Amino acid sequence: MVEGDAFDLRDAAAGRDEILKALAEIVKDALPKNDQQTFQASVRDESGHLAYTATVTMTGLWHAPYTT
Repeated sequence: MVEGDAFDLRDAAAGRDEILKALAEIVKDALPKNDQQTFQASVRDESGHLAYTATVTMTGLWHAPYTT
């Protein structure tokens, strides 16, 4: 999904379920690429008002003597 993707769902709770599943897939595929990433998805109602937002932040940190 990218900004502007839209789906017709029965309610905001169904939208929440969908974006949480989608974020899990996106994060799984993206993690090997970078140690600092933030992913966000939102649910809007039929009027365009925000109903729910989920954010996943991943921060990786190497420790000495393994610094890169």
